[in-house]
Amino acid sequence: MVHSADTLLATRGAVKQRIQDAALACFCENGLGGATMASIAARAGLSTAGLYLYFENKRALFDSLDRPDLDQPAARVRVRRERILEAALSVFSQRGYEAASMDEIAEAVGLSKAALYGHFANKVALFLEVLHHARAGEDAACICAPLGADEHGAACDPERVPALLRQVARSFLRQHQDPQRFELLRIVVAEGVRNPEVATMVLHMIDDGAAEIARHLQALGFGKKRVLAQLAKAFLGMLFSWLLLNRVLACADPTTKTSLARDVRNEEAAAERAVSLFLDGARSVIEREGKNTRREALPPARRRKRA
Repeated sequence: MVHSADTLLATRGAVKQRIQDAALACFCENGLGGATMASIAARAGLSTAGLYLYFENKRALFDSLDRPDLDQPAARVRVRRERILEAALSVFSQRGYEAASMDEIAEAVGLSKAALYGHFANKVALFLEVLHHARAGEDAACICAPLGADEHGAACDPERVPALLRQVARSFLRQHQDPQRFELLRIVVAEGVRNPEVATMVLHMIDDGAAEIARHLQALGFGKKRVLAQLAKAFLGMLFSWLLLNRVLACADPTTKTSLARDVRNEEAAAERAVSLFLDGARSVIEREGKNTRREALPPARRRKRA
């Protein structure tokens, strides 16, 4: 039994070292901001989900290397990666994931195929990075920041909660007016069913966004973190469902494509409806949670008496 435990520890240690070696190479090439868990996993020969069994996030993996000098890649590397990601986004949006090839992307960016593989281990790693890059300018931190707690961390007026939620909803829906991002959304819906790494990446993005929204809602005095995280995810789920029905599926139906695909008024109404539904439901959940918490805090004897 002891021998088996030692063997298991040795195996885990070897896998962890392999991950760190792969991470070191990725951070050397692309810096902390440019490297992704997906590209590190691909280089280590693991799934992205497998990587998260050893390190909870990219920062934890980066810190384990004790190489703060790798925080930023060289300027020329950043420029080249930007060009690759722009070309890949264009190719994926025009051709779809299955039809797109690394040869075509390399040609579009003016690189050899070998040079492209020097940046990304395979098409999956490149696609996952395109997903991450496409949402970088519209992530929840950027959307929420102007309406969160002040610079000293003091809680702001809870009445600003509807304004925060409207800003999140409008920004989330507005970014998919861009034709390339819209095509990317269609690819994600189709590919996420077949590819667990794509699904994992999208789920992590949603979790990160929900956590950021929850953090700002908590700073505004709206509720407690453990409840708000799930509520924020439900809020994003409402917005994603609207996009799925009124963008992805509507554009696949020729009878509704013209009337629904670019109807900004419908989009504005959808944002307002999502905010109203969220606030009505969230207040009820938070109130119920508060009652349960107070009840659990009662001494056992008194709790039985009230029951």
